[in-house]
Amino acid sequence: MGYDLQKMNETLRSLKLYCDASFESDYGKNRYFPENNFIKYAESGCYFAVERLFNNFSILSMALSRYPDDIEGDKAMYEMYGLPTPSTFNANVYSTYLCSLIEEYFRSTYIALLKFSSRKDKILNVKFSPYDLIDISNGKKTVEEVFASTLSFQNIKKICANFRNLDNGLDIGIALKRPYHKRKKNLYEQVNEILERRHGLIHHLELDGDYSTENLQKDIEDITAAIKRVYKYLCEYYNWEVQEISI
Repeated sequence: MGYDLQKMNETLRSLKLYCDASFESDYGKNRYFPENNFIKYAESGCYFAVERLFNNFSILSMALSRYPDDIEGDKAMYEMYGLPTPSTFNANVYSTYLCSLIEEYFRSTYIALLKFSSRKDKILNVKFSPYDLIDISNGKKTVEEVFASTLSFQNIKKICANFRNLDNGLDIGIALKRPYHKRKKNLYEQVNEILERRHGLIHHLELDGDYSTENLQKDIEDITAAIKRVYKYLCEYYNWEVQEISI
């Protein structure tokens, strides 16, 4: 958000300077966008961690909408031989992509908070591999990105523990454990179940024969709600203004 507005102002200044031109913005003739409203630092990073997921969720939803329903023959094969139907196989495989989105959000948010953490000197007191040091030296990765890649974000308990190490009072699990749509299962448990299903598929080739496209669509809705809750919790915890998010 702040970066985009800053670049627009820079572009307008260049056009005005080098092309002897004038422009009209929402604030009037030759008036630049106010930069005092920019969100910065960890606040900006946590916001963009959510916003970057928009296209990925759109791609997943579009792929599901174009996948045909099972025909009767497919269902019969499952009932007779236990073979997964195309829809079931599709839903199981696509659920692994959903898990990647979960990991990406939490890792990106963690990196944003770590960059400006008062405990960074203690947390980063580790040895990096020569390959990581080369990436850092060449500007391909930041120190925080390299360190975050050594942490596990494949388990909701570990995810919460990673954030608690940044700040003892930071407990993102609180936001996920609050009641959700009067369900017995809260979002914390739902996220954990989704991640565990991925482990079974990747490590043991375990396909859930009862997991359908409809189930996956519900999981997408739940994960969207979970990410929004975590983002709002962070804003409340750090006293940030909650920004509008697109997912």
